[in-house]
Amino acid sequence: MRKKYFKLGGNTGIGRIILNAEKFSSIVKNLPDGNVSVVVDESFIATIKNGKSEFTLHGLDAETYPRIPELKGGKSLKLQRKVLKNMITSTLFASDAERRIV
Repeated sequence: MRKKYFKLGGNTGIGRIILNAEKFSSIVKNLPDGNVSVVVDESFIATIKNGKSEFTLHGLDAETYPRIPELKGGKSLKLQRKVLKNMITSTLFASDAERRIV
């Protein structure tokens, strides 16, 4: 089993950033086992280091995006699999810039 250990930080040590998940996960999954350092500067540039490897990703200020509300309580929603699949398929185009609807 591959193991990676993350150390996160920046100038203040506290903050939030939005990174492209596809690029970030692609970088991290291809790094060798060991320690991974992620440092973010005041310009929202994340530097990812592992051994001699170093990558930078331009991020966005998370404060400019609305927060996702936390769900409280035991409320649930039941959907038929076919309905959920149709909902996902109908909105998938909005999350993928490469996908073209024909």
